[in-house]
Formats: sequence, C-alpha cells, structure tokens
Amino acid sequence: MRFTILANLKALLGITDNSKDTLLNIFVDESIRRVSAYLHRTEEEIGALSLETTLSLIAKDLYQANESGSIGKVASISEADRSISFSGTDGGKVVSTYDSVLRPLRKLVWDV
Repeated sequence: MRFTILANLKALLGITDNSKDTLLNIFVDESIRRVSAYLHRTEEEIGALSLETTLSLIAKDLYQANESGSIGKVASISEADRSISFSGTDGGKVVSTYDSVLRPLRKLVWDV
C-alpha cells in the first residue's frame, strides 16, 4: 500500500526521481496515521479498503501545505511506531476535505 501511495504522490507532484522519497514518505505515513485515527481503523484495515488514491491526495495536500508553510515544517520524527510532529497545525482540515469519501467507512467507537 505504501509503495502505491508514494508512486501516486510522486505522479501528482510531477516528481520523477527518488531524491525526495524520504520526505514524501513522511507525508505518506502522516496521511495513513490521520486517516487511521479518523476512521478508528488499523493500517491493515485501511489497506483492505483500497484507499490508496485518497491517501495519495491527502499526502499531496499535506506536502503542499508544508511547502507553503500553512502547517509549519516537520518539527520531529520518531522511528518506533512512526510519529511525526509539525510545528504548526492545519486543524484537521486536510482529512475533513475528504469527509464525503471517508465518513461512510468510519467505525463507531463507544467510550466506556
């Protein structure tokens, strides 16, 4: 799934070489993390839903927002369990842009 999202992201951005793959993978990871949190689903469940195109578009939006400075620059990256923090926030707007696609796939979660 990640390879497909990365390939789609590079195509959307017009990138033909591998020079930005490390940076782009940060946005791939972040798009998966945000969608996973929004849907209340694991990465494996998201993979089974065939959301590669939507995740690629979210990663593109995150990348472009980062480049324009609207979500700030990458502030920190953790390796174990992949945590990425940005110096600013977009208020969750990137994922909410795709609400019509994602909302029907959300799992209901009850806090007990």
